[in-house]
Amino acid sequence: MILCLRGAGLGWARLGGRGRTSKGQRHEASPLSFLPSCLVQLEQSEAKCEDALKTQQALAADLESMHSELESMTRSKSLVDEQLYRLQFERADLLKRIDEDQDDLNDLMQKHKDLIAQSAADIGQIQELQLQLEEAKKEKHRLQEQLQVAQMRIEYLEKSTVDRAIVSRQEAVICDLENKTEFQKVQIKRFEGRASGQ
Repeated sequence: MILCLRGAGLGWARLGGRGRTSKGQRHEASPLSFLPSCLVQLEQSEAKCEDALKTQQALAADLESMHSELESMTRSKSLVDEQLYRLQFERADLLKRIDEDQDDLNDLMQKHKDLIAQSAADIGQIQELQLQLEEAKKEKHRLQEQLQVAQMRIEYLEKSTVDRAIVSRQEAVICDLENKTEFQKVQIKRFEGRASGQ
């Protein structure tokens, strides 16, 4: 307002500053006539200044909010980096354990294959022993039948008046058959023991 008044006074001085009128001259403007215009300009300037202050305050609040968000994001990034480092370490450890488990699994698979091959060989041996056992049982049965026939002949010969030499030969045959029978019994027990031990 003071600037406006000074401007008005300066304008008045340029116009003569006497404030008098003479005949045939126009009426000079008074400095007070500029006052309403200056007041309007002052009010407009104050309004603009207030708006500028509000804008500045809003920008300052936004800046403070952005700083807070930046700090929060920085903290979050630090936490994420720590989690990422920990997860990468755990991942490396898991990969190492997986490799070790894979090696153990490969060893177990090889042992399993070896056991299957050994089992197949054992099954073949068991089947062979079972066949030998069946043959031994058949041989035992055949010898028992022969022994029974020989004993029946001895009993018949002992009751008859045949030469004692024939009886002696039959007794020898029976003794041989008994020995073979005992041998077969031993063989059968051995086969059974081997078959059950497989």
